[in-house]
Amino acid sequence: TRSSYLLGREPGLRRQASQAINIIAENGYHLLQLIDDVLDLSKIEAGHMELQESDFDLVGLIEHVSKMFEMRCKQKGLGWQVEWITEGTHEAQNDMPPSRLVVFGDEGKLRQVVINLLSNAIKFTQTGEVGLHLAISQTHSFMLRITFDVVDTGIGIAQEHQSRIFNAFDQAASVERREGTGLGLTISQRHVELMGGRLEVTSTPGVGSRFFFTLSFPTTSSLAPDASDDTGLFVSLAEGYSAKALVVDDVKDNRAVLSELLQAVGIEVQAVEDGGQVLDCLATYHPDIVFIDIRMRMLDGVSTVRDIIAAYGSDRPKLVAVSAAALQHERDEYLAVGFDAFIPKPILVQQLYPCIAHLLGVEFVSKPVADHNVATYDVRLPDNLYDGIQQAAKSYRVSQLDRYFDHVAQLGPSGQWMAERLRECKHHGDMDGILQLLAQLSQST
Repeated sequence: TRSSYLLGREPGLRRQASQAINIIAENGYHLLQLIDDVLDLSKIEAGHMELQESDFDLVGLIEHVSKMFEMRCKQKGLGWQVEWITEGTHEAQNDMPPSRLVVFGDEGKLRQVVINLLSNAIKFTQTGEVGLHLAISQTHSFMLRITFDVVDTGIGIAQEHQSRIFNAFDQAASVERREGTGLGLTISQRHVELMGGRLEVTSTPGVGSRFFFTLSFPTTSSLAPDASDDTGLFVSLAEGYSAKALVVDDVKDNRAVLSELLQAVGIEVQAVEDGGQVLDCLATYHPDIVFIDIRMRMLDGVSTVRDIIAAYGSDRPKLVAVSAAALQHERDEYLAVGFDAFIPKPILVQQLYPCIAHLLGVEFVSKPVADHNVATYDVRLPDNLYDGIQQAAKSYRVSQLDRYFDHVAQLGPSGQWMAERLRECKHHGDMDGILQLLAQLSQST
């Protein structure tokens, strides 16, 4: 993929050749990711596969996938269709995707699921067309519900075989002689379940198949068709709403970061450094919501929650577990103990604000920033973080960039904005773009 990136930058290439090379690069990235996921199948079976969540542009993802499969369909003589349906407005809007739709989720796993389903659709379709349909509805101020539909006019799957096509190394009898490991649908199903959905199928032999799933995503984007570009939006509590929060963490910097994110949207905040101080604080402060770090030295988060429940019962404030690392079964245990929600570290606004809105029933409003440039946000990176990103970009160490960008995202709203711009560059393999952003940042600070 690095070679295709460098080749694609050759000045003498025709535009068509350059586009073809870019598509090769996209396929290369997908192949590498697919190999990683196949190697991790044992993790999936053991329940140890975790989400790698970050901001990403859903429209951009679908556009890249569309370019890949439009070419494949053309080569096979099939029709290709991408359809967007926006619900919840005055009327459904077909074929009118927003110019940009930033959501928070696992882009890699979503991409692999969609690509796998589309690959199967083309593989088993000889005539007709293949389509990808997205139905989007806004269920809350900062939550989107999206149904992904992959449809084809292929050979179809008999009813008696549909129940076992998601089994590892298994394929329906009608397609068992086709190429493939039989792992694709199994991995896709597990990924969809991990993201909070369910992969389903309806099919009629000789007519075609439909594979579909629905996921919910936190977002800062608007579904309004006339909305301006939302790059750099920040939020605040809507008029008439108020909230009080308590932050419990034994690490000073962690308390400061979360407190800043809460205060930035108009939430009143107090913070304590020990679970043992919580009950005394609750007696006088009366917060609406309490964010509790799980791994504290003196009194851990689980013990703290048990104390709160014992003292206040059903009259307790909303309780949110915060932890840098937790497997799915651990998150379930936190909820069983009495936590109302879980937020992973590093804390991102795309998870934090929807969580607050859901638990407290408050509303947020978005306000466009007048100038979407780096100077407006006054982003200041620590020297070691700046140097680390610069060196990783120059040497094309993508996995290190992901970790650095997570640290950038912890630097408040300005850091969130900068991390999103950096991730966009990384997604397209644009290391020069990352270095240019750093150069602009250096000039503005």
